[in-house]
Amino acid sequence: MTRITTRMLLLGALIISALGVSALGAQAKSPAKPAITVTGGTVTVQPTHKTLTDLVADKIAPKAVKPATITKTAAIQAPVSGGQFDAKANGTLVLKGKLQLIKGKTTVTLSHFIAKVTKGKSAVLSVVVKGKTIKIATISKLTIVLAKNGKSATASGEAAITKAFAALINKLAGNKAAKGGDDLGLVSANLKLA
Repeated sequence: MTRITTRMLLLGALIISALGVSALGAQAKSPAKPAITVTGGTVTVQPTHKTLTDLVADKIAPKAVKPATITKTAAIQAPVSGGQFDAKANGTLVLKGKLQLIKGKTTVTLSHFIAKVTKGKSAVLSVVVKGKTIKIATISKLTIVLAKNGKSATASGEAAITKAFAALINKLAGNKAAKGGDDLGLVSANLKLA
């Protein structure tokens, strides 16, 4: 896995606390604490009907690797291993599990899902494929609702594939049908907070 220390997962960087040195150079300030820490939950991607029919037409079969799952409605679900957000709703979610895209004897494995959220309004989902980190989806119209007790939150948005993910799908499919910006489906999350 490429360690994502400068960006985001996935949803996508962990808050890096800056240590400030005093004028005398003898003392450092305390690291800043995240406003919200995510301890668990589930992220669900419900692909559109077109996305599913395109995969069938291209003879690409998605397969979840535990702990990720695929539901009866073809939604992909992945547990959240953790995440952090600052007071401006910037932060990351790290997801567990893998997704495989299989065509014939060729398998492309997507792992290390990380979602980087910007101001609670949009997000970018990145994965690792063959040792390389790529952005696979952008999430817009993101809404995040914090429970009154502060112990949970829900989120939802609309996902579109990136040019990089479209190129990966096209290479696997053997055509150029997928394009960056194509609708992927709806994304939702139920999050547990510390």
